[in-house]
Amino acid sequence: MPQTRSDARGNLHAVTDGRFSFKNQSAPGITLTRDGISETQFEARQAALAAAGYVPASSPNTFSPTNPYDDGYPQLPSADAGRRVHRATYRGTDISVQMPSAAAVKRFSYNHGGTFEFPVTGDFPGGKITGTVRVTQNGVNEWSVQGLGFPAGNAELIAEAIGAVLEARRPSLAVEDAAQLARRRAERFAAAGSRVDGPKADSSFISAAGYDRARGVIAIKVRDKLYGYRVTEQVARAFFTASSVGAAYNRLVRDGKNGSRRVDIRECPSCHRFNVGDSVHRCPSKHLPAPSSSARKRQLVAAR
Repeated sequence: MPQTRSDARGNLHAVTDGRFSFKNQSAPGITLTRDGISETQFEARQAALAAAGYVPASSPNTFSPTNPYDDGYPQLPSADAGRRVHRATYRGTDISVQMPSAAAVKRFSYNHGGTFEFPVTGDFPGGKITGTVRVTQNGVNEWSVQGLGFPAGNAELIAEAIGAVLEARRPSLAVEDAAQLARRRAERFAAAGSRVDGPKADSSFISAAGYDRARGVIAIKVRDKLYGYRVTEQVARAFFTASSVGAAYNRLVRDGKNGSRRVDIRECPSCHRFNVGDSVHRCPSKHLPAPSSSARKRQLVAAR
């Protein structure tokens, strides 16, 4: 068998009588991939993992969101002030949400303020849903959250889940189950109270009125003072539809003949909604206007 030598490029040559001549190499028997196994072995490994119930990872542990809505609100970037925005999964008994970590969302709000958006995936009793949420921090542990692009009926549930995570002292324990989120939503609406608007009919001394259907309480502002009465919904409807609300107030509400009785109510000086007694009040959630294109660009540059 003739001897062989390799040149500077790694090509093999046969040595004959002290001189080099080219030698044809046979084709390789296998093709190696990056991890050192053949394509056939790689496919067999994938099939075995799939049969065992494993699924490929869909994304790395960082968010690089896209915005399907041309609404002018900034998106939470993949890095904020030089720090990667990690995602986390917050689990309950029958629900879980995957989102940027609560710490990352709060940090972005602290650094830049305003209203912004980020993508969320939720696993609910009805299946997996994916969309975008719009968030605004309105105060200490108070957030406005709105679900965008989710199937009908799920936007409110995902918004409550994200709100619970952002407002909790221990986000990992914030999500319990779908029923708990529904109760939280009802309590939040109750804490917002009811509006007090001007009546449809003109009156010389009644300037505004409102009705809290959940508590059965009507609020009537006589000149500058607000009075509360517990009345049935039928009495409240008769008052609001009366041609003379002043006469209806004296006849249906004030004299107590229809079972009405006085209750203590308080009006919020900020949102001008009323709550009954000492119940906890929370002004309705709200988002800030979208920033101008130049302000949004400066915000995104600062976040990198």
